[in-house]
Amino acid sequence: MDKQEYREQLTEFYSNLEEVWPKDDKWHVYTHSTISDFVKRHIEKKKGFEKLKILNCGSGGMTYGLSCDMYHMDIVKNKICHFPHWKVASAEQIPFSDEEFDIVICVGTVINYCDAATVIQELARVLKRGGILYLEFEASGSVEYIFSKSYFKDKGLVKSKYFGKDHIFWLYSYRYIRKLLRKYGIEIIEKQYMHILSTFFYRLIPIENFAGRFSVFDKYLQNSSLRKHAANIVFEAVKEG
Repeated sequence: MDKQEYREQLTEFYSNLEEVWPKDDKWHVYTHSTISDFVKRHIEKKKGFEKLKILNCGSGGMTYGLSCDMYHMDIVKNKICHFPHWKVASAEQIPFSDEEFDIVICVGTVINYCDAATVIQELARVLKRGGILYLEFEASGSVEYIFSKSYFKDKGLVKSKYFGKDHIFWLYSYRYIRKLLRKYGIEIIEKQYMHILSTFFYRLIPIENFAGRFSVFDKYLQNSSLRKHAANIVFEAVKEG
């Protein structure tokens, strides 16, 4: 499958979803709320954040409860066209000028459906010097993929289920993402690991609603060696001024 065909399939799939984050299982509810809380909490700490120019790349219609002028970009039109500022585009080709935004948000594993090197280059390009990036991705160290060729690899292609349908996407290691960011002068300043213990239980019993219950232990394991097995990582990073 070529890149264009892959993107068309993703666009059709997400266009037909009533909600991007399933509300009927603990795994996705926890992931969604954790990412949203992380982004909202950190942005609201910025002085005068309401006046900052923010790009929400791969928006999916999320606002994070922020009262600011946000630019929404997604491959799916019907999720963003009701906002004042919106663009249909891929994260690999962002249709904005160099150093245009104070803050760029790219979460919801958007980067896992793209080439990470290309996306990070684009995110860095549109972010102002001294600007803040919020990025989240699915990590290759998750125990879910322990017997796959992608386990703990910098980059690996896998197949999984989402809303009962097969999904093909990339997994990335934390060290690989950090290396790419540093290439463009972006340094991670804070991170949060999600689904640390949960991935072990999901490997034993592959039911997200069951395994998601163990996400309550994440807050105790942020500094433990087990965090390298987290399924998702979200972080705040700054572009050198």
